[in-house]
Amino acid sequence: MECSNWATRLPSIVRSVQPSSPSTTSSAVGDRNGSIARTSPSRKAWQAGFMAMRSWPADWELRFAGAECSACSQGRPDEDEYGVRYFAGSRADAYLQRSTPVPGHSTVVFRGRHVADPIDLTPDETVAFWSDVRIAARAIQTVFAPCHLNYQLLGNAMPHVHVHVIPRYLHDSAPGRPLGDDVWNSATVVPSLELDDQVVALKSALRASIENH
Repeated sequence: MECSNWATRLPSIVRSVQPSSPSTTSSAVGDRNGSIARTSPSRKAWQAGFMAMRSWPADWELRFAGAECSACSQGRPDEDEYGVRYFAGSRADAYLQRSTPVPGHSTVVFRGRHVADPIDLTPDETVAFWSDVRIAARAIQTVFAPCHLNYQLLGNAMPHVHVHVIPRYLHDSAPGRPLGDDVWNSATVVPSLELDDQVVALKSALRASIENH
C-alpha cells in the first residue's frame, strides 16, 4: 500500500535532507490574548524539504494577523454578499449560503476579535464558538434532514476562524467522501424567496430548540 511505502521510506528521506545552514524564522502574530508564538529557533531536517519557492500570497502574514480582514470589518451584519444570518450566538454568527450545491450549506463565523487559527482561541472562546456551531448545526439537521453533516474548517482564502457546515444527502454524488470540486463548481444561487423561507424555517427551529430546553 502507498501509505506503508511512505512510512517505510520516511527515515531515509529525513536523513537525505540536510539544511545548508541553520536559520531562524519568525512570523509573529501579535495577540493581546496570548496566542501561541509562531517562532522556530532553527529549521529541522524534515522542514528543509519544504523550503521551495514561495507559492502563498505575499501579503499572507499580514492577512493572517488581521490586516483588511472582511470578517472583522463587517461587524455582525444580518446578511452579507455570501449569505443571510439566521443565528447570532455568543461568539459566532451562522449564515445560510446564497450560492451552494447542497441545501442548508452554512458558514459559522467567529466574532469578537480577529483569530486566524483555532489554536489561538482562548479555552472559553473555544467552548463558546463550538457551542454556537452545534446550535446552528442542530437547526440545519431539523430543517433539511440530511443523512450526515460535514464540518470544514480551512481558512485558506479568508484567514479568520469560520466553519462550513455542509449537509450530506443520501442521493449525493460522493458517499463516504467529501464533496468534490465538480460538485462545488456546479453551485447555483438559491432564489431569494426560497432562501428567505429557509431562513425563517431555521429561525423557527432555533426558537423551538430553546423553548424545549
